[in-house]
Formats: sequence, C-alpha cells, structure tokens
Amino acid sequence: MRTTLTLDPDVAALLKKRVAKGDVSFKQAVNDAMRKGLTAQDMSNKPKKRYVLRPGPPSGGYLVDINDNGALAEMMDREDYPDLYRR
Repeated sequence: MRTTLTLDPDVAALLKKRVAKGDVSFKQAVNDAMRKGLTAQDMSNKPKKRYVLRPGPPSGGYLVDINDNGALAEMMDREDYPDLYRR
C-alpha cells in the first residue's frame, strides 16, 4: 500500500540512523518499526492472568453455612450467640 506519512523529527532521526547502518532500506525500517510497535500494543491488550482469592481461616467466631438451617438454628440457640459476631 502506498501512502504519505509525516514523521516527527525524532522518529525520522531514529529511522535514518537505522538506515545509515546499511542493513535495511528506509521502507523496511518504517515497516519493521510499525510492525514491532503494533505487535507490542496487541500483546498489552491481552487479558491479564486472573487472580484467585482463597479464604483463610476465620479470624474470630464461627463459620456457618447459611444454607444449612440446622446449623443456623443451633448457632442462634447458643447463649453466647450475640457475642460471637460482635467486633
């Protein structure tokens, strides 16, 4: 694809420096730089590894399964029930 491109002076200087080494043409230097930059940008948009929080032991009181009605009733029948969950 043919296009006209206006480069910032610092970018042009970096490209000219690369071409001056003699290993690539200006066209190739521009294509390589753009390809490298666009590929790096695509890589940074990948989803990050998901962090999984694993619960540790309770810091106080008791853990009760709220779906277990028997356990809830037993917990509420305790004399020290209000004190268990007070902080």
